[in-house]
Amino acid sequence: MDASTVCRFMRPDPPTAHEDESLQNVIEMIVKEKIDGIPIVDKNRCVRGLITRAHVLRLIAQNIDLKAPAREIMKRDIITISPDTEVQKLITWNVSSLPVIDQDKLVGIVTLSDTIRAYYKSVVNIRNTLDTVISSIRAGIISINEEGIIKVINPAAEAIFGVKKDDILGQRIQAVLPQCRLFRIIERAEHEYGVMEMYNNRSYLCNRSPILENGQIIGAVEVIQDISEIEMLSAKLKSTQELMQRVNAIIECSFDGIFVTDHQGNIIKANESYLNLAGVSESDVIGKNINELESDLFDPRLIKEVAETKQAATIVQQLKSGKNVIITANPIIDDNGTSHGVVANVRDITELNALKEQINSLNQHYIQEINKYKIANKYIFSSPKSR
Repeated sequence: MDASTVCRFMRPDPPTAHEDESLQNVIEMIVKEKIDGIPIVDKNRCVRGLITRAHVLRLIAQNIDLKAPAREIMKRDIITISPDTEVQKLITWNVSSLPVIDQDKLVGIVTLSDTIRAYYKSVVNIRNTLDTVISSIRAGIISINEEGIIKVINPAAEAIFGVKKDDILGQRIQAVLPQCRLFRIIERAEHEYGVMEMYNNRSYLCNRSPILENGQIIGAVEVIQDISEIEMLSAKLKSTQELMQRVNAIIECSFDGIFVTDHQGNIIKANESYLNLAGVSESDVIGKNINELESDLFDPRLIKEVAETKQAATIVQQLKSGKNVIITANPIIDDNGTSHGVVANVRDITELNALKEQINSLNQHYIQEINKYKIANKYIFSSPKSR
């Protein structure tokens, strides 16, 4: 159960009275148990009605017979709740006692004091959570009420203005932070977005808004962002984008085929040279796992070996296109030794193999031609001219 539900603060197994018990017994029970109301139940512990302290006082004022049975004087039209009912809902009911019912059986009771205590605890929890969130935000946050009294200031705003929370909280903002223009939001009743301000010789981007309740301004809040951080992040982003453009240009300009996988073996990049060598389109491979590709497109054992050993590996393979290639795969490893994928270089050796065969054929031809001119050992030469 959630901490903001009835089950967390109800009084379990409350005292009860049966329908045939006298009003006198019910009154004694209320006094003894110090409770605002007594649920009236049947033999199956199903709630039939309720007798409250206020109800008893009215009955006594009417000189009712104290021996009268509960069934004749109890309130029958009562509100009941379940253990899952939220605290916020209870505050809408102006009743002193609420029986808690689970599967038609009485399991507890919630009094008005219980409701107030639970609601207060819920508000405190929300306030603490909100304070934690506001304090952890890196942007400066400062808030005032309609009189200009500072109600909220987080650590980031303290650093921006060079002040301490304990010194200015509860003070008029015009007196302790005259450089801050937040109070004019209350005067003008309008928002200000993207306003550049200088605080302590630093530039900040400020957003200011009025705080409304039922259409009335009850305060204002300002969010202050250090532009230097934004500029630094922007510069890093621009630098990263330029680097990626250069890397992509290098990959696309390579005569060799190149493709890259992530740490799970999904292909995230393949240049035009590889696509031409493999005889496939980009949609055939990008986003696919190497295990999904046909073996004559790529041997998945190479990537698996490189990923496991974190060492480069090379294989020779004939692709689906008929091209003979030599594939060298290298792991992508960060400074912590973590593998983030594999980059593979694919070189076409089909022409090299053809040249090798031509060279071997020429070698054989020349050997045969040379052998024709070799002189048998049975001839003996003396004269240089004869030789």
